[in-house]
Amino acid sequence: MTISKELLSKVLHGDIQEFTLNNEKNIDFIFIGNYDEWKTINIYELTHKCKEWALNKECELSSWVDGRCGVIIKGEEMWAELDTEPEAIFQACEWILEQENK
Repeated sequence: MTISKELLSKVLHGDIQEFTLNNEKNIDFIFIGNYDEWKTINIYELTHKCKEWALNKECELSSWVDGRCGVIIKGEEMWAELDTEPEAIFQACEWILEQENK
C-alpha cells in the first residue's frame, strides 16, 4: 500500500516529514510545525479523510469493498482495481493530486 508524504500533508493539513505503515491497519506519522510528536491514525479514518479531501476538490469518490474505486471528475471516470479499498482510494487521490500539480 502506498501513499505519498505530499498527499498525507494535504489530507491531514500539516507538514508530514515521516510516516510508517503498521500492520496494514494504522499509519504513524510525524508533523513538523505545530506538532513535533508522533501521531497515529487508523487506515479507515485516513481513507475517510481522503474522500473528504477529494470532495473538496470537486471530485466524487465511490468505493467498494472488493477494492475497486471509481473517481468521477467533472463527468470523466477513472477506475483503479487493487487488492484493498484503502489502496484504491489512495491511488485515486494520488491521481487527483497529480492533476492538480500539472
